[in-house]
Amino acid sequence: MTGNIRALALAYIRHRDDVLVMRVKDEVPGDARFCRLIGGGIEFGEPSEAALRRELAEELGVTVTQARYLGTVENIFVHLGQTGHEICQIYAVTLDDLQALRQRGDRFEVTEDNLTPYTAVWRPWDDFTSGRAILFPNNVLSLLQAEKR
Repeated sequence: MTGNIRALALAYIRHRDDVLVMRVKDEVPGDARFCRLIGGGIEFGEPSEAALRRELAEELGVTVTQARYLGTVENIFVHLGQTGHEICQIYAVTLDDLQALRQRGDRFEVTEDNLTPYTAVWRPWDDFTSGRAILFPNNVLSLLQAEKR
């Protein structure tokens, strides 16, 4: 098997009991249970925190005032019939414009230059802990549950 390993920087963004995530489309049409933390790829030579700040500015138009590193998770998965492999740096973030982001509504479209648009959704934390929704990358839920304590 050949392929590339992607390095990602992802944000844990909370507002009260909700978490901001992106909806992930998969083989099951209309299935909105699959979600991923928001963020993106780390470019060669770029520190992961700098990548996180850049990605959130590009995708959401927000400024990160504080980024606290929580840990790393490895994610090997199949999406749309393709095997993927990611190493994900996870950060709890504080935003200076969280209220403005929240005022966009419970769901809103995000479009980044040259990329496919996606839907950002505020999901209740309980959706993930109860199994009503699935949070990616794999193993990130246990990392975040330890953070929430």
